[in-house]
Amino acid sequence: MAKKFLIAGISVILVVAIVIGVIATITHSNQKTGNNATSIASASHDVTGICTGTDFQETCVKSLSKVLNGTTSPQDALKASIEVVIDEFNAAVNRAREIQKKVADKYPGAVSDCELLLSKSLDNLNAALTSSGHTDKLSSYANDIDNWLSAVIASKGTCVDGFSNDQALQKNISGVFDYMTELISNSLAILQEVTTLLDQVQNLPNILIPTSQRRLLSEEEVYPAHPDGFPVWLSPADRRLLRQRNGRVRPNMVVAQDGSGDYKSINQALKNLPKRYRGRFVIYVKAGRYHEKVVIEKWMTNIMMYGDGSRKTVITANSYKDDKSGSTTFNSATFSALGNGFIARDIGFSNTAGPENHQAVALTVTSDMSAFFRCRIDAYQDTLYVHSERQFYRNSVISGTVDFIFGDSKTVIQNCLIIVRKGSPGQKNMVTAQGRDLRRQGTALVIQNCRILPDRSLFPKRLEIESYLGRPWKIYSRTIIMESTIGDLIRPEGWYAWDETSPVKYVYYGEYNNRGPGANTHRRVKWPGVRVISRREALMFTANSLLNARTWLRLTGIPYLQTFKN
Repeated sequence: MAKKFLIAGISVILVVAIVIGVIATITHSNQKTGNNATSIASASHDVTGICTGTDFQETCVKSLSKVLNGTTSPQDALKASIEVVIDEFNAAVNRAREIQKKVADKYPGAVSDCELLLSKSLDNLNAALTSSGHTDKLSSYANDIDNWLSAVIASKGTCVDGFSNDQALQKNISGVFDYMTELISNSLAILQEVTTLLDQVQNLPNILIPTSQRRLLSEEEVYPAHPDGFPVWLSPADRRLLRQRNGRVRPNMVVAQDGSGDYKSINQALKNLPKRYRGRFVIYVKAGRYHEKVVIEKWMTNIMMYGDGSRKTVITANSYKDDKSGSTTFNSATFSALGNGFIARDIGFSNTAGPENHQAVALTVTSDMSAFFRCRIDAYQDTLYVHSERQFYRNSVISGTVDFIFGDSKTVIQNCLIIVRKGSPGQKNMVTAQGRDLRRQGTALVIQNCRILPDRSLFPKRLEIESYLGRPWKIYSRTIIMESTIGDLIRPEGWYAWDETSPVKYVYYGEYNNRGPGANTHRRVKWPGVRVISRREALMFTANSLLNARTWLRLTGIPYLQTFKN
Protein backbone atom coordinates (compact mmCIF):
# COMPACT_ATOMS: atom_id res chain seq x y z
CA MET A 1 0.00 0.00 0.00
CA ALA A 2 2.84 2.37 0.83
CA LYS A 3 4.35 1.64 -2.57
CA LYS A 4 1.07 2.58 -4.27
CA PHE A 5 0.95 5.91 -2.44
CA LEU A 6 4.57 6.56 -3.36
CA ILE A 7 3.91 5.93 -7.05
CA ALA A 8 0.79 8.10 -6.94
CA GLY A 9 2.74 10.86 -5.25
CA ILE A 10 5.49 10.73 -7.83
CA SER A 11 2.88 10.96 -10.61
CA VAL A 12 1.28 14.03 -9.05
CA ILE A 13 4.66 15.70 -8.56
CA LEU A 14 5.55 14.91 -12.17
CA VAL A 15 2.35 16.48 -13.50
CA VAL A 16 2.73 19.58 -11.34
CA ALA A 17 6.37 19.97 -12.30
CA ILE A 18 5.59 19.75 -15.99
CA VAL A 19 2.70 22.19 -15.69
CA ILE A 20 4.82 24.71 -13.76
CA GLY A 21 7.55 24.42 -16.35
CA VAL A 22 5.22 25.03 -19.23
CA ILE A 23 3.42 27.90 -17.50
CA ALA A 24 6.80 29.55 -17.08
CA THR A 25 7.54 28.97 -20.75
CA ILE A 26 4.20 30.46 -21.81
CA THR A 27 4.69 33.43 -19.51
CA HIS A 28 8.09 34.30 -20.95
CA SER A 29 7.34 33.51 -24.57
CA ASN A 30 3.84 34.33 -25.74
CA GLN A 31 4.98 34.39 -29.33
CA LYS A 32 5.60 30.64 -29.52
CA THR A 33 3.17 28.74 -31.72
CA GLY A 34 1.75 25.26 -31.24
CA ASN A 35 -0.65 23.62 -28.84
CA ASN A 36 0.30 24.27 -25.22
CA ALA A 37 -1.18 20.97 -24.04
CA THR A 38 1.03 19.19 -26.54
CA SER A 39 4.03 21.12 -25.26
CA ILE A 40 3.30 19.90 -21.76
CA ALA A 41 3.09 16.28 -22.87
CA SER A 42 6.30 16.78 -24.82
CA ALA A 43 8.34 17.94 -21.83
CA SER A 44 11.46 15.88 -21.28
CA HIS A 45 11.86 13.13 -18.67
CA ASP A 46 14.31 10.31 -18.19
CA VAL A 47 13.34 6.75 -19.06
CA THR A 48 12.97 5.71 -15.43
CA GLY A 49 10.42 8.45 -14.81
CA ILE A 50 8.44 7.54 -17.91
CA CYS A 51 8.34 3.88 -16.87
CA THR A 52 7.13 4.61 -13.34
CA GLY A 53 3.47 4.09 -14.18
CA THR A 54 3.88 0.89 -16.19
CA ASP A 55 3.08 -2.62 -14.97
CA PHE A 56 6.41 -4.05 -16.11
CA GLN A 57 8.85 -1.33 -15.09
CA GLU A 58 12.03 -3.36 -15.43
CA THR A 59 11.04 -4.41 -18.95
CA CYS A 60 10.12 -0.81 -19.76
CA VAL A 61 13.43 0.67 -18.60
CA LYS A 62 15.48 -2.06 -20.24
CA SER A 63 13.69 -1.84 -23.62
CA LEU A 64 13.49 1.96 -23.89
CA SER A 65 17.02 2.57 -22.67
CA LYS A 66 18.27 0.78 -25.78
CA VAL A 67 16.54 3.22 -28.13
CA LEU A 68 16.33 6.45 -26.13
CA ASN A 69 19.33 8.43 -24.97
CA GLY A 70 19.07 10.65 -21.92
CA THR A 71 15.82 12.54 -21.50
CA THR A 72 12.86 12.33 -23.82
CA SER A 73 9.20 13.36 -23.99
CA PRO A 74 6.41 10.92 -23.08
CA GLN A 75 5.12 11.19 -26.64
CA ASP A 76 8.48 10.23 -28.10
CA ALA A 77 8.68 7.44 -25.55
CA LEU A 78 5.29 6.16 -26.72
CA LYS A 79 6.46 5.99 -30.31
CA ALA A 80 9.73 4.35 -29.28
CA SER A 81 7.85 1.79 -27.17
CA ILE A 82 5.74 0.78 -30.18
CA GLU A 83 8.86 0.47 -32.32
CA VAL A 84 10.27 -1.88 -29.69
CA VAL A 85 7.02 -3.87 -29.74
CA ILE A 86 7.23 -4.30 -33.52
CA ASP A 87 10.81 -5.58 -33.32
CA GLU A 88 9.93 -8.10 -30.63
CA PHE A 89 6.69 -9.06 -32.42
CA ASN A 90 8.60 -10.00 -35.57
CA ALA A 91 11.11 -12.01 -33.57
CA ALA A 92 8.36 -13.77 -31.60
CA VAL A 93 6.41 -14.65 -34.75
CA ASN A 94 9.52 -16.21 -36.28
CA ARG A 95 10.08 -18.30 -33.15
CA ALA A 96 6.43 -19.35 -33.08
CA ARG A 97 6.54 -20.40 -36.73
CA GLU A 98 9.50 -22.67 -36.07
CA ILE A 99 7.49 -24.42 -33.36
CA GLN A 100 4.33 -24.59 -35.47
CA LYS A 101 6.09 -26.14 -38.45
CA LYS A 102 6.54 -29.30 -36.43
CA VAL A 103 2.84 -29.61 -35.58
CA ALA A 104 1.17 -28.16 -38.69
CA ASP A 105 -0.25 -31.54 -39.74
CA LYS A 106 -1.71 -32.20 -36.32
CA TYR A 107 -3.10 -28.70 -35.70
CA PRO A 108 -3.84 -27.22 -39.14
CA GLY A 109 -6.63 -24.97 -37.90
CA ALA A 110 -4.59 -23.47 -35.08
CA VAL A 111 -1.59 -22.83 -37.33
CA SER A 112 -3.86 -21.19 -39.92
CA ASP A 113 -5.46 -19.00 -37.24
CA CYS A 114 -2.04 -17.84 -36.07
CA GLU A 115 -0.86 -16.90 -39.55
CA LEU A 116 -4.06 -15.02 -40.30
CA LEU A 117 -4.31 -13.11 -37.04
CA LEU A 118 -0.63 -12.34 -36.63
CA SER A 119 -0.56 -10.93 -40.15
CA LYS A 120 -3.34 -8.53 -39.23
CA SER A 121 -1.58 -7.78 -35.94
CA LEU A 122 1.44 -6.49 -37.81
CA ASP A 123 -0.85 -4.17 -39.77
CA ASN A 124 -2.30 -2.91 -36.50
CA LEU A 125 1.13 -2.30 -35.00
CA ASN A 126 2.27 -0.35 -38.05
CA ALA A 127 -0.92 1.73 -37.92
CA ALA A 128 -0.33 2.42 -34.22
CA LEU A 129 3.24 3.46 -34.93
CA THR A 130 2.16 5.86 -37.66
CA SER A 131 -0.53 7.41 -35.47
CA SER A 132 1.84 7.79 -32.51
CA GLY A 133 3.94 10.07 -34.70
CA HIS A 134 1.15 12.67 -34.84
CA THR A 135 2.35 14.36 -31.68
CA ASP A 136 0.31 17.51 -32.26
CA LYS A 137 -2.97 15.55 -32.42
CA LEU A 138 -2.26 12.54 -30.24
CA SER A 139 -5.51 12.91 -28.29
CA SER A 140 -7.44 12.38 -31.52
CA TYR A 141 -5.56 9.15 -32.19
CA ALA A 142 -5.53 7.73 -28.65
CA ASN A 143 -8.63 5.56 -29.13
CA ASP A 144 -7.19 4.19 -32.37
CA ILE A 145 -3.82 3.31 -30.85
CA ASP A 146 -5.43 1.70 -27.82
CA ASN A 147 -7.72 -0.31 -30.10
CA TRP A 148 -4.93 -1.57 -32.35
CA LEU A 149 -2.58 -2.53 -29.53
CA SER A 150 -5.40 -4.26 -27.67
CA ALA A 151 -6.33 -6.19 -30.82
CA VAL A 152 -2.80 -7.59 -31.02
CA ILE A 153 -3.23 -9.02 -27.52
CA ALA A 154 -6.56 -10.60 -28.53
CA SER A 155 -5.03 -12.14 -31.66
CA LYS A 156 -2.06 -13.49 -29.74
CA GLY A 157 -4.47 -15.07 -27.28
CA THR A 158 -6.46 -16.75 -30.03
CA CYS A 159 -3.28 -18.09 -31.58
CA VAL A 160 -2.24 -19.63 -28.27
CA ASP A 161 -5.74 -20.92 -27.43
CA GLY A 162 -5.78 -22.94 -30.64
CA PHE A 163 -3.31 -25.40 -29.09
CA SER A 164 -5.31 -25.96 -25.89
CA ASN A 165 -5.39 -29.74 -26.38
CA ASP A 166 -1.63 -29.94 -25.88
CA GLN A 167 -0.77 -28.06 -22.70
CA ALA A 168 2.98 -28.39 -23.10
CA LEU A 169 2.86 -27.09 -26.67
CA GLN A 170 0.47 -24.31 -25.70
CA LYS A 171 2.75 -23.22 -22.86
CA ASN A 172 5.72 -23.22 -25.22
CA ILE A 173 3.98 -21.02 -27.80
CA SER A 174 2.56 -18.74 -25.12
CA GLY A 175 6.04 -18.24 -23.70
CA VAL A 176 7.27 -17.03 -27.07
CA PHE A 177 4.93 -14.04 -26.78
CA ASP A 178 5.39 -13.26 -23.07
CA TYR A 179 7.97 -10.50 -23.55
CA MET A 180 5.97 -8.91 -26.37
CA THR A 181 2.89 -8.92 -24.13
CA GLU A 182 4.78 -7.03 -21.44
CA LEU A 183 5.96 -4.49 -24.00
CA ILE A 184 2.43 -3.89 -25.29
CA SER A 185 1.15 -3.49 -21.75
CA ASN A 186 3.81 -0.84 -21.20
CA SER A 187 2.92 0.96 -24.44
CA LEU A 188 -0.72 1.07 -23.35
CA ALA A 189 0.32 2.42 -19.95
CA ILE A 190 2.44 5.18 -21.51
CA LEU A 191 -0.43 6.02 -23.88
CA GLN A 192 -2.80 6.35 -20.93
CA GLU A 193 -0.34 8.57 -19.05
CA VAL A 194 0.14 10.87 -22.04
CA THR A 195 -3.58 11.21 -22.78
CA THR A 196 -4.42 11.71 -19.10
CA LEU A 197 -1.79 14.42 -18.90
CA LEU A 198 -3.18 16.13 -21.99
CA ASP A 199 -6.70 15.99 -20.55
CA GLN A 200 -5.56 17.40 -17.22
CA VAL A 201 -3.74 20.29 -18.84
CA GLN A 202 -6.60 21.13 -21.18
CA ASN A 203 -8.87 21.40 -18.14
CA LEU A 204 -6.57 23.77 -16.24
CA PRO A 205 -8.34 27.16 -16.14
CA ASN A 206 -5.23 29.31 -15.70
CA ILE A 207 -3.32 28.28 -18.79
CA LEU A 208 -4.40 30.71 -21.46
CA ILE A 209 -4.02 29.87 -25.11
CA PRO A 210 -3.28 32.95 -27.23
CA THR A 211 -6.29 34.24 -29.17
CA SER A 212 -4.64 33.50 -32.49
CA GLN A 213 -4.54 29.80 -31.56
CA ARG A 214 -8.04 29.61 -30.12
CA ARG A 215 -10.05 28.39 -33.07
CA LEU A 216 -12.37 25.52 -33.87
CA LEU A 217 -10.73 22.66 -35.69
CA SER A 218 -12.42 21.32 -38.77
CA GLU A 219 -13.52 17.68 -38.86
CA GLU A 220 -10.58 16.81 -41.10
CA GLU A 221 -8.16 18.28 -38.58
CA VAL A 222 -9.67 16.60 -35.53
CA TYR A 223 -10.24 13.26 -37.25
CA PRO A 224 -7.62 13.17 -40.01
CA ALA A 225 -7.50 10.40 -42.60
CA HIS A 226 -5.60 7.30 -41.62
CA PRO A 227 -2.96 5.98 -44.03
CA ASP A 228 -4.57 2.52 -44.11
CA GLY A 229 -7.71 3.92 -45.74
CA PHE A 230 -10.34 3.52 -43.02
CA PRO A 231 -12.11 6.82 -43.73
CA VAL A 232 -11.94 6.46 -47.53
CA TRP A 233 -15.53 5.29 -47.52
CA LEU A 234 -16.74 8.12 -45.32
CA SER A 235 -17.43 10.34 -48.30
CA PRO A 236 -20.68 12.29 -48.69
CA ALA A 237 -21.72 9.88 -51.46
CA ASP A 238 -21.18 6.89 -49.19
CA ARG A 239 -23.18 8.51 -46.42
CA ARG A 240 -26.09 9.07 -48.78
CA LEU A 241 -25.83 5.50 -50.01
CA LEU A 242 -25.95 4.06 -46.52
CA ARG A 243 -29.00 6.13 -45.61
CA GLN A 244 -30.98 4.86 -48.58
CA ARG A 245 -33.48 2.03 -48.36
CA ASN A 246 -32.47 -1.31 -49.83
CA GLY A 247 -34.42 -0.90 -53.03
CA ARG A 248 -32.64 2.32 -53.91
CA VAL A 249 -29.07 1.17 -53.29
CA ARG A 250 -27.20 0.39 -56.48
CA PRO A 251 -24.95 -2.59 -55.70
CA ASN A 252 -21.67 -3.39 -57.38
CA MET A 253 -22.58 -7.08 -57.34
CA VAL A 254 -25.80 -9.07 -56.95
CA VAL A 255 -25.91 -12.60 -55.55
CA ALA A 256 -29.02 -14.69 -56.25
CA GLN A 257 -29.54 -18.43 -56.03
CA ASP A 258 -32.07 -18.38 -58.85
CA GLY A 259 -29.55 -17.00 -61.33
CA SER A 260 -31.11 -13.54 -61.55
CA GLY A 261 -27.94 -11.89 -60.23
CA ASP A 262 -24.28 -11.79 -61.15
CA TYR A 263 -23.39 -14.84 -59.07
CA LYS A 264 -25.23 -17.72 -57.41
CA SER A 265 -23.13 -17.82 -54.25
CA ILE A 266 -21.47 -15.27 -52.00
CA ASN A 267 -18.10 -16.98 -52.34
CA GLN A 268 -18.30 -16.75 -56.14
CA ALA A 269 -18.90 -13.03 -55.81
CA LEU A 270 -15.96 -12.58 -53.43
CA LYS A 271 -13.65 -14.52 -55.75
CA ASN A 272 -14.43 -11.97 -58.43
CA LEU A 273 -14.05 -8.95 -56.17
CA PRO A 274 -11.64 -6.52 -57.82
CA LYS A 275 -8.31 -6.23 -56.03
CA ARG A 276 -8.63 -2.47 -56.13
CA TYR A 277 -11.72 -0.34 -55.81
CA ARG A 278 -12.48 3.13 -54.53
CA GLY A 279 -14.83 3.89 -51.69
CA ARG A 280 -17.33 1.29 -50.52
CA PHE A 281 -18.04 -1.90 -52.45
CA VAL A 282 -21.70 -2.95 -52.16
CA ILE A 283 -22.93 -6.54 -52.49
CA TYR A 284 -26.66 -7.27 -52.56
CA VAL A 285 -27.58 -10.82 -51.53
CA LYS A 286 -31.12 -11.70 -52.58
CA ALA A 287 -33.46 -13.82 -50.48
CA GLY A 288 -32.43 -17.43 -49.97
CA ARG A 289 -30.58 -19.78 -47.64
CA TYR A 290 -26.93 -19.76 -48.61
CA HIS A 291 -25.22 -22.91 -47.35
CA GLU A 292 -21.61 -21.76 -47.36
CA LYS A 293 -18.82 -20.60 -45.08
CA VAL A 294 -17.82 -17.07 -45.99
CA VAL A 295 -14.68 -15.11 -45.16
CA ILE A 296 -14.31 -11.39 -45.83
CA GLU A 297 -10.53 -11.41 -46.18
CA LYS A 298 -8.23 -8.85 -44.60
CA TRP A 299 -7.70 -6.98 -47.86
CA MET A 300 -11.45 -6.74 -48.55
CA THR A 301 -11.96 -3.42 -46.80
CA ASN A 302 -15.07 -1.23 -46.80
CA ILE A 303 -17.48 -3.95 -47.95
CA MET A 304 -21.18 -3.41 -47.45
CA MET A 305 -23.40 -6.48 -47.73
CA TYR A 306 -27.18 -6.26 -47.50
CA GLY A 307 -30.05 -8.67 -47.96
CA ASP A 308 -33.83 -8.78 -48.15
CA GLY A 309 -34.29 -9.31 -44.42
CA SER A 310 -32.63 -11.26 -41.63
CA ARG A 311 -35.09 -14.15 -42.04
CA LYS A 312 -35.12 -14.05 -45.83
CA THR A 313 -31.42 -13.76 -46.65
CA VAL A 314 -29.66 -16.28 -44.42
CA ILE A 315 -26.05 -17.49 -44.56
CA THR A 316 -25.80 -20.83 -42.79
CA ALA A 317 -23.42 -23.71 -42.13
CA ASN A 318 -23.00 -26.73 -39.88
CA SER A 319 -19.49 -26.21 -38.55
CA TYR A 320 -17.94 -26.62 -35.12
CA LYS A 321 -14.70 -26.99 -33.22
CA ASP A 322 -13.43 -30.50 -33.89
CA ASP A 323 -10.27 -31.78 -32.24
CA LYS A 324 -10.02 -34.71 -34.65
CA SER A 325 -9.98 -32.57 -37.78
CA GLY A 326 -8.04 -29.74 -36.17
CA SER A 327 -10.84 -27.21 -36.59
CA THR A 328 -10.76 -24.42 -33.99
CA THR A 329 -13.44 -22.23 -32.50
CA PHE A 330 -12.17 -19.30 -34.57
CA ASN A 331 -12.43 -21.09 -37.92
CA SER A 332 -15.73 -22.78 -37.07
CA ALA A 333 -17.59 -19.61 -38.01
CA THR A 334 -20.22 -19.59 -40.73
CA PHE A 335 -19.26 -16.02 -41.58
CA SER A 336 -15.99 -14.25 -40.73
CA ALA A 337 -15.45 -10.52 -41.27
CA LEU A 338 -11.77 -9.58 -41.22
CA GLY A 339 -11.56 -6.66 -43.63
CA ASN A 340 -11.94 -3.32 -41.87
CA GLY A 341 -15.00 -1.15 -42.34
CA PHE A 342 -17.43 -4.05 -42.95
CA ILE A 343 -21.15 -3.31 -42.77
CA ALA A 344 -23.97 -5.88 -42.86
CA ARG A 345 -27.64 -5.02 -43.06
CA ASP A 346 -30.78 -7.15 -43.21
CA ILE A 347 -28.91 -10.48 -43.23
CA GLY A 348 -29.12 -13.60 -41.06
CA PHE A 349 -26.07 -15.57 -39.91
CA SER A 350 -26.64 -19.08 -38.61
CA ASN A 351 -24.71 -22.11 -37.40
CA THR A 352 -26.88 -25.23 -37.17
CA ALA A 353 -24.32 -27.49 -35.45
CA GLY A 354 -26.53 -27.70 -32.35
CA PRO A 355 -25.75 -27.65 -28.62
CA GLU A 356 -24.29 -31.16 -28.64
CA ASN A 357 -21.35 -29.97 -30.77
CA HIS A 358 -20.38 -27.23 -28.31
CA GLN A 359 -18.32 -24.39 -29.87
CA ALA A 360 -19.97 -23.50 -33.17
CA VAL A 361 -19.75 -19.85 -34.21
CA ALA A 362 -22.27 -18.16 -36.49
CA LEU A 363 -20.39 -14.87 -36.89
CA THR A 364 -16.77 -13.94 -36.15
CA VAL A 365 -15.71 -10.30 -36.44
CA THR A 366 -12.19 -8.86 -36.38
CA SER A 367 -13.15 -5.95 -38.64
CA ASP A 368 -12.38 -2.54 -37.20
CA MET A 369 -15.16 0.05 -37.42
CA SER A 370 -17.68 -2.63 -38.39
CA ALA A 371 -21.44 -2.34 -37.98
CA PHE A 372 -24.39 -4.74 -38.14
CA PHE A 373 -27.90 -3.38 -38.58
CA ARG A 374 -31.17 -5.35 -38.58
CA CYS A 375 -29.31 -8.66 -38.62
CA ARG A 376 -30.00 -12.00 -36.96
CA ILE A 377 -27.23 -14.15 -35.46
CA ASP A 378 -28.31 -17.64 -34.37
CA ALA A 379 -26.44 -20.60 -32.89
CA TYR A 380 -25.98 -22.22 -29.51
CA GLN A 381 -22.56 -22.12 -27.84
CA ASP A 382 -20.26 -19.27 -28.97
CA THR A 383 -22.77 -17.72 -31.39
CA LEU A 384 -21.18 -14.30 -31.84
CA TYR A 385 -17.41 -14.02 -31.63
CA VAL A 386 -16.73 -10.30 -31.19
CA HIS A 387 -13.07 -11.13 -31.49
CA SER A 388 -11.30 -7.76 -31.60
CA GLU A 389 -11.41 -4.16 -32.85
CA ARG A 390 -14.36 -1.71 -32.72
CA GLN A 391 -17.79 -3.19 -33.44
CA PHE A 392 -21.40 -2.02 -33.28
CA TYR A 393 -24.70 -3.95 -33.41
CA ARG A 394 -28.12 -2.34 -33.68
CA ASN A 395 -31.73 -3.58 -34.00
CA SER A 396 -30.54 -7.16 -34.31
CA VAL A 397 -31.36 -10.54 -32.77
CA ILE A 398 -28.65 -12.64 -31.11
CA SER A 399 -29.50 -16.10 -29.77
CA GLY A 400 -27.54 -18.84 -28.03
CA THR A 401 -26.82 -20.81 -24.88
CA VAL A 402 -23.26 -20.85 -23.54
CA ASP A 403 -20.88 -17.87 -23.85
CA PHE A 404 -22.83 -16.85 -26.91
CA ILE A 405 -21.46 -13.30 -27.04
CA PHE A 406 -17.71 -13.54 -26.43
CA GLY A 407 -14.37 -12.03 -27.43
CA ASP A 408 -11.98 -9.21 -26.55
CA SER A 409 -13.08 -6.25 -28.64
CA LYS A 410 -14.55 -2.82 -28.09
CA THR A 411 -18.16 -3.74 -28.78
CA VAL A 412 -21.43 -1.92 -28.19
CA ILE A 413 -24.70 -3.80 -28.72
CA GLN A 414 -27.69 -1.44 -28.77
CA ASN A 415 -31.44 -1.94 -29.08
CA CYS A 416 -31.07 -5.66 -29.71
CA LEU A 417 -33.06 -8.71 -28.67
CA ILE A 418 -30.81 -11.21 -26.91
CA ILE A 419 -32.51 -14.60 -26.78
CA VAL A 420 -31.36 -17.33 -24.41
CA ARG A 421 -32.08 -20.79 -25.82
CA LYS A 422 -32.51 -24.21 -24.25
CA GLY A 423 -29.27 -26.15 -24.47
CA SER A 424 -28.17 -29.67 -23.65
CA PRO A 425 -29.47 -31.35 -20.47
CA GLY A 426 -27.68 -30.07 -17.38
CA GLN A 427 -26.15 -27.14 -19.25
CA LYS A 428 -26.05 -23.66 -17.73
CA ASN A 429 -26.64 -20.62 -19.94
CA MET A 430 -24.09 -17.79 -20.09
CA VAL A 431 -24.98 -14.75 -22.17
CA THR A 432 -21.46 -13.28 -22.28
CA ALA A 433 -17.83 -14.32 -21.89
CA GLN A 434 -15.64 -11.27 -22.36
CA GLY A 435 -11.94 -12.04 -22.77
CA ARG A 436 -9.89 -9.02 -21.68
CA ASP A 437 -6.40 -10.35 -20.91
CA LEU A 438 -4.54 -7.23 -19.69
CA ARG A 439 -5.77 -4.55 -17.33
CA ARG A 440 -4.35 -1.87 -19.62
CA GLN A 441 -6.51 -2.89 -22.58
CA GLY A 442 -9.37 -0.54 -23.37
CA THR A 443 -11.64 -3.38 -24.48
CA ALA A 444 -15.13 -3.99 -23.12
CA LEU A 445 -18.44 -5.60 -24.07
CA VAL A 446 -21.39 -3.25 -23.64
CA ILE A 447 -25.05 -4.25 -23.87
CA GLN A 448 -27.25 -1.15 -23.90
CA ASN A 449 -31.02 -0.73 -24.17
CA CYS A 450 -31.43 -4.39 -25.10
CA ARG A 451 -33.83 -7.12 -23.95
CA ILE A 452 -32.47 -10.36 -22.50
CA LEU A 453 -35.26 -12.93 -22.69
CA PRO A 454 -35.80 -16.71 -23.03
CA ASP A 455 -36.92 -18.33 -26.27
CA ARG A 456 -40.10 -20.39 -26.46
CA SER A 457 -38.41 -23.70 -25.72
CA LEU A 458 -36.67 -22.36 -22.63
CA PHE A 459 -39.58 -20.32 -21.28
CA PRO A 460 -41.40 -23.14 -19.41
CA LYS A 461 -38.11 -24.22 -17.79
CA ARG A 462 -36.54 -20.77 -17.42
CA LEU A 463 -36.69 -20.80 -13.61
CA GLU A 464 -35.22 -24.32 -13.41
CA ILE A 465 -32.39 -24.06 -15.94
CA GLU A 466 -29.71 -21.70 -14.64
CA SER A 467 -29.01 -18.64 -16.79
CA TYR A 468 -26.46 -15.91 -16.03
CA LEU A 469 -25.43 -12.60 -17.56
CA GLY A 470 -21.98 -14.01 -18.15
CA ARG A 471 -18.71 -15.39 -16.88
CA PRO A 472 -15.09 -14.22 -17.15
CA TRP A 473 -13.30 -15.90 -20.05
CA LYS A 474 -10.05 -14.13 -19.16
CA ILE A 475 -8.73 -12.65 -15.94
CA TYR A 476 -9.65 -8.97 -16.61
CA SER A 477 -13.02 -9.68 -18.21
CA ARG A 478 -15.09 -6.49 -18.56
CA THR A 479 -18.80 -6.38 -19.37
CA ILE A 480 -21.34 -3.61 -18.83
CA ILE A 481 -25.11 -4.09 -18.97
CA MET A 482 -26.97 -0.78 -19.00
CA GLU A 483 -30.44 0.58 -19.68
CA SER A 484 -31.57 -2.92 -20.60
CA THR A 485 -34.51 -5.16 -19.75
CA ILE A 486 -33.37 -8.31 -17.96
CA GLY A 487 -35.92 -11.11 -17.76
CA ASP A 488 -36.59 -13.34 -14.77
CA LEU A 489 -34.60 -16.16 -16.35
CA ILE A 490 -31.38 -14.54 -15.08
CA ARG A 491 -30.39 -15.88 -11.67
CA PRO A 492 -30.22 -13.35 -8.81
CA GLU A 493 -26.44 -13.96 -8.55
CA GLY A 494 -26.12 -12.50 -12.05
CA TRP A 495 -22.62 -13.73 -12.82
CA TYR A 496 -20.86 -17.08 -12.71
CA ALA A 497 -17.20 -18.11 -12.28
CA TRP A 498 -15.39 -19.70 -15.23
CA ASP A 499 -14.31 -22.60 -13.04
CA GLU A 500 -13.33 -23.29 -9.44
CA THR A 501 -9.70 -22.25 -9.93
CA SER A 502 -10.00 -19.11 -12.08
CA PRO A 503 -9.64 -15.85 -10.10
CA VAL A 504 -12.54 -13.40 -10.15
CA LYS A 505 -11.07 -10.50 -8.18
CA TYR A 506 -9.97 -8.59 -11.29
CA VAL A 507 -13.18 -8.74 -13.34
CA TYR A 508 -15.24 -5.64 -14.05
CA TYR A 509 -18.97 -6.30 -14.30
CA GLY A 510 -20.95 -3.08 -14.21
CA GLU A 511 -24.71 -2.66 -14.25
CA TYR A 512 -26.46 0.66 -14.74
CA ASN A 513 -30.12 1.69 -14.86
CA ASN A 514 -31.49 -1.68 -15.94
CA ARG A 515 -35.08 -2.81 -15.59
CA GLY A 516 -37.06 -6.03 -15.35
CA PRO A 517 -37.19 -8.80 -12.74
CA GLY A 518 -33.64 -9.95 -13.50
CA ALA A 519 -32.21 -6.46 -12.95
CA ASN A 520 -32.43 -6.58 -9.15
CA THR A 521 -28.82 -6.48 -7.93
CA HIS A 522 -29.30 -7.12 -4.20
CA ARG A 523 -28.28 -10.77 -4.45
CA ARG A 524 -25.47 -10.42 -7.00
CA VAL A 525 -22.25 -12.38 -6.39
CA LYS A 526 -19.93 -10.65 -3.92
CA TRP A 527 -16.95 -10.14 -6.22
CA PRO A 528 -14.95 -6.88 -5.94
CA GLY A 529 -15.66 -5.90 -9.54
CA VAL A 530 -19.38 -6.66 -9.60
CA ARG A 531 -21.36 -3.54 -8.80
CA VAL A 532 -23.90 -0.96 -9.84
CA ILE A 533 -21.96 1.82 -11.51
CA SER A 534 -22.67 5.55 -11.56
CA ARG A 535 -23.84 7.47 -14.58
CA ARG A 536 -20.44 9.12 -14.82
CA GLU A 537 -18.71 5.74 -14.85
CA ALA A 538 -21.20 4.32 -17.34
CA LEU A 539 -20.46 7.25 -19.66
CA MET A 540 -17.03 5.74 -20.36
CA PHE A 541 -18.74 2.78 -22.00
CA THR A 542 -21.15 4.60 -24.29
CA ALA A 543 -20.63 4.44 -28.05
CA ASN A 544 -18.99 7.85 -28.32
CA SER A 545 -16.48 7.05 -25.58
CA LEU A 546 -15.70 3.38 -26.15
CA LEU A 547 -15.90 3.25 -29.95
CA ASN A 548 -15.02 6.86 -30.69
CA ALA A 549 -18.26 6.59 -32.65
CA ARG A 550 -18.48 10.24 -33.62
CA THR A 551 -15.51 9.74 -35.95
CA TRP A 552 -17.03 6.90 -37.98
CA LEU A 553 -20.31 5.37 -36.82
CA ARG A 554 -22.34 8.55 -37.11
CA LEU A 555 -21.33 8.75 -40.76
CA THR A 556 -22.69 5.31 -41.72
CA GLY A 557 -26.32 6.35 -41.49
CA ILE A 558 -27.01 3.63 -38.91
CA PRO A 559 -28.91 5.07 -35.92
CA TYR A 560 -27.20 4.85 -32.55
CA LEU A 561 -27.28 6.25 -29.04
CA GLN A 562 -24.29 8.51 -28.61
CA THR A 563 -24.49 8.32 -24.83
CA PHE A 564 -27.62 7.29 -22.92
CA LYS A 565 -31.22 6.60 -23.83
CA ASN A 566 -32.46 8.31 -20.67
